[in-house]
Amino acid sequence: ALGEVVRAQLDRGALPIVLGGGHEVAWGTWQGLRAHLDAAGDAGRVLILNLDAHFDLRTARPGSSGT
Repeated sequence: ALGEVVRAQLDRGALPIVLGGGHEVAWGTWQGLRAHLDAAGDAGRVLILNLDAHFDLRTARPGSSGT
């Protein structure tokens, strides 16, 4: 569903901004962008920047990080 919305927005010339908290957001965005580019005959390179809510910057040690 997200991919379809992203593609529809791109098809009409809009720049979609997708906010969320999981990998499914990046995946859905990618699906929509790839479908849009494929339909346009553009196999160009794509960059998706997915910023995690926390950067997991901690000392490496055994056990759970809490995530």
